[in-house]
Amino acid sequence: IAGNNADLSLPAGANIADSVDVVVEGTRPTITNITSPTGDGYYTVGNDVDINVKFSEPVNIAESERLALNTGAGIYALYESGNGTDEITFRYTVNVGHGSADLAVTNFDINGGSVKDFFGNDAYTTLPAVGGANDLLEENHDIVIDTGAPFIASIDSSVADGTYIIGDTIDIRVNFNEDVVVTGGPPTLAMDSGGTATFVNVTGNTVNFSYTILPTEISTDLDVVLMNLSGALVRDLSTNVATTAMPVNNLAVTKNINIEGGVPTITDITTSVADGYYSTFSPNLIIEVVFSEPVFVQGGIPRLQLNVGASRY
Repeated sequence: IAGNNADLSLPAGANIADSVDVVVEGTRPTITNITSPTGDGYYTVGNDVDINVKFSEPVNIAESERLALNTGAGIYALYESGNGTDEITFRYTVNVGHGSADLAVTNFDINGGSVKDFFGNDAYTTLPAVGGANDLLEENHDIVIDTGAPFIASIDSSVADGTYIIGDTIDIRVNFNEDVVVTGGPPTLAMDSGGTATFVNVTGNTVNFSYTILPTEISTDLDVVLMNLSGALVRDLSTNVATTAMPVNNLAVTKNINIEGGVPTITDITTSVADGYYSTFSPNLIIEVVFSEPVFVQGGIPRLQLNVGASRY
């Protein structure tokens, strides 16, 4: 009142911090990392995949929040645990029709709830940038969601088109739409020639068979009739059991393989000369041997033994 300037120096031990505990916090929580304790691998119908969302500080949530995933429209991982901590766990249960080559979170859906720190600051729930300092689920893990049954996409062979005979071996490749494994059995292939192709091995998405031609087996354009599993299971890496219906691109479409396993047989023996009596002065008799199919003579001169005396040909 007298006009003297006031001393504005703060008194030691008498500041507000010495009498009350007031914390001013204006920093909003952010998502810093997304991981999965379930681990890398292949997952199918009924499997659970847990997803952990890491925040920059502990948060309180309404527990209605959810994570949108890239496994199909309207598919979410739901809250599981972690409210009040800096890491919230969501659980995703794989169902029929879901699929993803690399599981990813596409959105943190508030879903009518709220995510706040202990001071009431709303969290930023925008996902970290791809390739940025903060990691996304697909950057941290290789999680494949596969609920579709594998199927045979095509059947082919490495052998050249052409005709094959008794004793020849033809490899047959059954190509599925994805990598598969075969357990039990082993399976075989029934061929339209009447023969059977036996199991060899599996390489990626191809199940390899071997077919050796036996007598009487014939086909003008070799094809596979069916796969006999004989107790075998063909499954993909997510353990989905394959269907083994024959594809449009069966062997007869992809190749032109003729199987000639039939043995020619004599169907008739005749001569063009007239019936009658013949002597040593008569013309030579031409005897015709008729086979069931065209034949070639190789490696010698065949002869016919006749009933006109010993060793007469």
